[in-house]
Amino acid sequence: MISAPDPILTAVEVAQDLRCSKAHVYKLAKGMVAGAPRLPSMPLGRRIVFRRSSLERWKLQIESFRADATLDPSLNVDAVGASRSNR
Repeated sequence: MISAPDPILTAVEVAQDLRCSKAHVYKLAKGMVAGAPRLPSMPLGRRIVFRRSSLERWKLQIESFRADATLDPSLNVDAVGASRSNR
């Protein structure tokens, strides 16, 4: 029985899938994005590539991770009021 191949994606393809920039994908792969787990990647010379299956698992992990997140009730941000007071 032959299993379906697991496609290898470039940073550009991952960025298109996530609707973000390629630079953001590299930051995710390095674990430099606050509130997001590191995106699994594989080195390929000077480049990094991503397995489609790892990306899909990571997206599921993000959904469950963010589902429990809430804003701190002590945060009181009034951007409109702040901009008016600066005039």
